[in-house]
Amino acid sequence: GDEKFYGDGVGEVRGEYAEGPFMTEQTFAIYSDQSAAMLALVNGEIDYWINPLGVSPGLREQGLSSDNLSVAVNPTNGMRYLAFNLRKSPGSYLGYRQAVAYMIDKEFLTQNVLQGVAFPMYIMTPEGNQKYFDAELEESVSSQYTSLDVAGRLAAAVEALKGDGFTWESEPTIDEATGEVVAGVGLTDPEGNAVEEQEILAPGQAYDPLRATASLWIEGWMEQLGIPARANPTDFNTIVAQVWPGVGEEIGFDTYILGWSLGNPALPTFYESFFHSRNLAEVNDGNNSHGLQDDEVDALADAVNAAQTEEEAIEAISAVEAALAEKLPYIVLFDTPITEFYSSELAYPFTQTLSGLQFQIGLPGAVAK
Repeated sequence: GDEKFYGDGVGEVRGEYAEGPFMTEQTFAIYSDQSAAMLALVNGEIDYWINPLGVSPGLREQGLSSDNLSVAVNPTNGMRYLAFNLRKSPGSYLGYRQAVAYMIDKEFLTQNVLQGVAFPMYIMTPEGNQKYFDAELEESVSSQYTSLDVAGRLAAAVEALKGDGFTWESEPTIDEATGEVVAGVGLTDPEGNAVEEQEILAPGQAYDPLRATASLWIEGWMEQLGIPARANPTDFNTIVAQVWPGVGEEIGFDTYILGWSLGNPALPTFYESFFHSRNLAEVNDGNNSHGLQDDEVDALADAVNAAQTEEEAIEAISAVEAALAEKLPYIVLFDTPITEFYSSELAYPFTQTLSGLQFQIGLPGAVAK
């Protein structure tokens, strides 16, 4: 401004800066799909697009080719997963969950099918949370799967099912001439009941093409074991209504694929929310949708929340991650870096941040235009 204090300003200007003006208000528009939102962004109708999935691969080139947009790519604090229903057969059997885990080739899925836009995950705390990510544990867990070829995966899956008492009319095998799997027929659970068709609920292509595509491949891998499976990419709200039907309601889904953003990375407390028996969906509409009730996991999840130092928290988190990787109420699948486009007229104080620009609470007040 023009104000003067303590005499006249004379001499050489050695430095100057401008602060603001910053954003004082925001107006939000809702778009029917990602294509419509990207078109509005490219055309300058909006300055920024809030989407926890980031920009899908199909729309990324459209943003990169626009002269009026800037891009930020950041690691995420989240994961996408396959959940079982532990309240009923076959999901109630650990051997069944282990068998499905052995059959899902996450490296092939992310690198070949999803063309490298996603990265495989084996524990829930992602690498982006450098404080609590246990690289040694993830390597230990992942090596149980990545060390196996197709025949090895099938043999491990069959052994897991047999160990729990599952039987077949005809066991799955490997065709020695082609190296391909010959699917099993007539899978029966330990109670003597034929395993019925297992529905795999997943978001549809319009919402998340990665999870929709993953559901189709997982269907195929399950069918190789002789599990009748049907992928059902569908509306997000349809999945939520089946997984969380309300307190006291029967929860009858088979499996579903969804994802989580994992809250405050300074102390991951989601283990208690997702896996503690006090948070069963049918009891209090909690986030324990799969129905795990396990004393060990309950105690470890409580230990995370009760940690008084970072060292205690790190130890407790690694312990609960190891237990969950063994018990498998979830199969952690993959995640993606988050790609966000925004108007080049915006000036952010910084753009490199865990989970992207949209997770910086309060940051819009520091954005200039």
